[in-house]
Amino acid sequence: MKNWKVWTAFLTVFATGIIVGVVGVGLVIQQHFERPRDMGKFHTTMRARLVKDIVDTVQPDESAIPAIREAVDETLAELEKVRTDTQPRVKAILEKGRKRIIAHLTPEQAVLRDRMAEERKRGKFGFFRLPPPPPPFMPPLP
Repeated sequence: MKNWKVWTAFLTVFATGIIVGVVGVGLVIQQHFERPRDMGKFHTTMRARLVKDIVDTVQPDESAIPAIREAVDETLAELEKVRTDTQPRVKAILEKGRKRIIAHLTPEQAVLRDRMAEERKRGKFGFFRLPPPPPPFMPPLP
């Protein structure tokens, strides 16, 4: 008669472990794919990390480090300029596509589509639905 208590306790601990594991992995994945809250701090951290990786891996002369840091800063500034220049064009293309899709939907379906897009934008992928994978790594051409 006491044997069922042991099995109940064992199954309870086992099920709790599974639930905690699934929820924990979901939270880690959600945090990993979340956009940084402070973009200025994020850019500063990424610049410092990039320069540190170059210095640690390549081990250039001490006199070359300021020039490398300047080159990294200029490159990242150029990339930011390209992003700010192209972002309005990308948004216009996405809006044009949204209008083309909505033209084929009923008003109720259009509301559902807009709600779905807003949830995806905020990062709500659902409990068991993961965000899309990163793009594949492409080795440089020879």
